[in-house]
Amino acid sequence: MTEKSSLIDSNILIYYLDLDEKEKHDKAVDFIQERLIGKDTVVSVQNLAEFSYNMSTNKTIPSIEKEIEDTIREMIDVFEVIFYSPLTIIRANELQKEYKIHFWDALIVATMQENHISIIYTEDTKDFERIPGIKAINPFTDE
Repeated sequence: MTEKSSLIDSNILIYYLDLDEKEKHDKAVDFIQERLIGKDTVVSVQNLAEFSYNMSTNKTIPSIEKEIEDTIREMIDVFEVIFYSPLTIIRANELQKEYKIHFWDALIVATMQENHISIIYTEDTKDFERIPGIKAINPFTDE
């Protein structure tokens, strides 16, 4: 495994496929293409699951199962996918209590920590910024 330093959050993946917000979609596509050049970015299995769930339950987008599956396959092909374990879940519970963040954000952080990843690209920086050693960057506003 090569050294990885950043993770792409689910909301970036959602905008990658969601054409309803054209400006964010275009930025997400450009952002993901830039990450491919550096090859220092990963996605977690949790991000792929959240992406799939959110896109398949989005009532404003007509049925797009094929596009969801194609996007997941594309992400698997181009990014390293990191996983979590039962011990990661225990660490996530600790983070949730200590920093008063949502469990699913805590699970992402615990997974990042286990994989020595310190940067998350996300539109929702607020909760992640509470955790020491984690830098949250909004690719739609930060350059």
